[in-house]
Amino acid sequence: MSGGVSDVLVRDCQAGPLLHGLQIKGTKQRGGYVKNVRVLDCQLQQITIFSKLPYNNDGQAAPEIPTFSDYVFNNLDLSSSKQKGPAIDIHGFEDPNHKLRNVIFSDVLLPANATVSVNDAEDVIFTNVLTKDESKPTYTLKDSKNIRY
Repeated sequence: MSGGVSDVLVRDCQAGPLLHGLQIKGTKQRGGYVKNVRVLDCQLQQITIFSKLPYNNDGQAAPEIPTFSDYVFNNLDLSSSKQKGPAIDIHGFEDPNHKLRNVIFSDVLLPANATVSVNDAEDVIFTNVLTKDESKPTYTLKDSKNIRY
């Protein structure tokens, strides 16, 4: 992708044990954007947002690092996940002008003892994100700001 993707709606979906679950991904060489994504009323195993992938980036790099912004994840059931690692795994871009921005997770059910990892992101809100035993997951934050949970 070197252009952009926007105004995406994923609704009423059920996905089994995929390698990275529902995944939004890109590399800093490709440019473009992924914005205005809504994921609603789904049963998933994992959510990942990645910006470091081992893609073959043939050709000249884009003049700008991509932007990832304005995501809503609402009413999701990840409680049956048996994935290793975080149930929600976010890795925005390291460049301070291209962090993952404006993400909302609300009403998300995770497996017991779940972890959530947030790296290189800004303005991420977790509301009513709980495990099956009604406790909060363990949050790991790195190089991120304005993360509320």
